[in-house]
Amino acid sequence: MVDDLQSSEESAFVGEQVERIAIQSIELHLKDRQYEEGSVAGWIDLICDSCIQGLSALNKPFKYVVSCLIMQKNGAGIHSAVSCHWDTVTDGCSVIRWPGDKHKDH
Repeated sequence: MVDDLQSSEESAFVGEQVERIAIQSIELHLKDRQYEEGSVAGWIDLICDSCIQGLSALNKPFKYVVSCLIMQKNGAGIHSAVSCHWDTVTDGCSVIRWPGDKHKDH
């Protein structure tokens, strides 16, 4: 019984861990940078690679999908949608908007 509980905790999706890794990756590669269209593809690669490395280091029995969208803040809108079928007990999703509302000056 204790082994089952420990096993379920070890394999649980912990959104806070995922968000921390993603935010660290984003800030590592974007903090204090201005939008440069020619750099966006490289930034996306760096952020996604960094996220996958951090998530893999958690040693959880998961498959990860990392997606990154960078757009210039110019007043244009964007709509995005994702659809998934999963086990709500063990699977999860995290969406990080950076910078957050408190960083509107970036």
